[in-house]
This record gives sequence, structure tokens and C-alpha cells, in this order.
Amino acid sequence: MRVLFIISGSDTAFCLSEVTHPYWHLTERDVEVDFASPDGGKVVYDPYSDPYFEHSTEPNDLVSKGFLADKALVAKLGATLKLKNVDLTRYDAVHIAGGRGATFDLYPNEDVARVLEHFRANGKVVGAICHGAIALGNIPDRVRGHRTTGYTLEGDQELRRLFGGSFIIAHFPQTVLEEAGSVYSRVAPNDPYVVRDGKLVTGQNQQSASEYALVLLHAMTGQTQCRLAKLPRLLSRLSRCPTYQLDMNVGLRSWRPMSWNPLVNHWPALVQCLVLALPLLLFAGPVVCAAEQAGTTVVLQLPPSMPPDALPALITQLVAKGARPLA
Repeated sequence: MRVLFIISGSDTAFCLSEVTHPYWHLTERDVEVDFASPDGGKVVYDPYSDPYFEHSTEPNDLVSKGFLADKALVAKLGATLKLKNVDLTRYDAVHIAGGRGATFDLYPNEDVARVLEHFRANGKVVGAICHGAIALGNIPDRVRGHRTTGYTLEGDQELRRLFGGSFIIAHFPQTVLEEAGSVYSRVAPNDPYVVRDGKLVTGQNQQSASEYALVLLHAMTGQTQCRLAKLPRLLSRLSRCPTYQLDMNVGLRSWRPMSWNPLVNHWPALVQCLVLALPLLLFAGPVVCAAEQAGTTVVLQLPPSMPPDALPALITQLVAKGARPLA
């Protein structure tokens, strides 16, 4: 499989993690990746997204550190393909990276519109993250009514307050996506958030880069985010119909709705417990019988919630079955 990355060529830069994280998750699964920009050639990343920058917003980004340590990968950023010359038939999906530069040269842009139209018209996967989602505004007819996300207007306004009036954002992704007629949704500005609507995948921000990349991959391969074996798949069907389980907690007996989801999520451990407990259960029966025959004293621990007046009735029932109270 092959994916085309579209990266802003503007001097206002792209966000490094929105290239490096998708690149890593895709290439480690043998997906080929090519970099392209509107004019081709060198593209520059925002220094604040550089983990080695003194004032970096992502100083612990090990993925970007690894990317920058590979001279061959860094060289790819200096020789991107010119978008107009790219043979789109060679690609299975397109990914549009963000960063403030995307608001300058990826929207409005006729070449970007042509690329996105090709992928949407041919049923291929289209992905965009953060400010890169603004590129979807080039094809409003293809995203109208579809669920999307992208960098929030609140986040853009905060950036302008932080960096001052000289920090220009040419267009706001949230505004463009809403005006295009897409069903825009969001969470807090810096919280990870990914939206998938069929073969359209969008991520809200750079914090979503890895999660977004995996969802993009799953959209390409047609796989769900995790493969279920037969047992958890069976239990997952049961989880759609909540059952009820007696919950004994701190001596209080109450009914509450329970779900099979814990069993689904931890089924390997559950199977191991059953395997280990089976010999004990087989051995426990004869031991109990022998204890009863030998007249061993059995201590009953009653729940605190049992009414005191119920105890005489319980003792009477036990005596009727042959038990002999000691006290």
C-alpha cells in the first residue's frame, strides 16, 4: 500500500509530529509513503514542534527525535514532490499534515482540491489532521454532511493571544469545516480526538497524531482497531444485552446493572483463572463431603445486612437438616 503525504510549503511551517507519527505507524507496517507539497522542494517544520528546541511544546516526542536522527528521512523533507506532478493513481490514501502553514497554502488551493476530489471520487481514504483539516474546505460537496474535526477556533484564538497580533492565521479550520457543511465536533483544544466517517478520517490536533495514524491505517486495511478472537467476539455479542448480577459490597446487598465488557477486555486472564481453578473445584467436593461426614464444625459468616430476626429462622432450617448449633 502507498500513501501520499501533503505538507505545507509555507514559511509559517508544518507541525513535525503530524508528519513523523503517521509516517512511523504506517511505514513500520510496510506502507510506502511519499511527501508532496504545493510547490515541491524543501518544507520547514515549526520550531515549537521540534523536540530539541529550547521552548518546544513537545520535548518528549521520541518519534520525532528518531525521525530527525535519520539523515535519509530528513532529506525527504528537503525534496518533496510537486503536488501538481504527482500520479495519484499510485496511492491508496492521502494524509494532510497540519501546522499553521496549512492555513496559508493548502486552502484555498486548486491542486489540493483536485487531489482530494480524486481520492473521494474513487473511494480512497482521505485523512487530515489539525490545521491540515482546512484542506477539506476545497471540496465542500464531498464533505457536506460528513463528520469531521480539526483544530478548534478556541485553540487558534489562544495561539493569537499567546504570540501576539503578529501571529497570523490565514483561515480557521473549524470555521472552514463548518461553512463547508460538515458536521464538525471537538473536545478541549489540546485533548486527543479522532473522527472517522467511513473513509474520511480527521484528527483534532497534534496530540492526536498517533491515534489518528492508527485509525487511518485501519480505514485503509478495512480492519477494526483490534481483532477479536472467537471467544471475545461471542462475549461482545452478549455485552450488547446488559445482564444483572448480585453485587455484594461492604455488606450491602443490591442489584445493579452489570456488563460483560470486563470479561471481553480481560478474557485471557479469565481463561487462565478457570484452568487453574478447575482442579481445585474437582478436589473441593470430596473434601466438603468428608468434612460433613466427620462432623467438622462449619462457621457461617452472615452479611451485616441480614435482619437480626431472620437468624432464628435460619438456625431452625439448619437444625432441621441435621446441623447441631454449638452456641
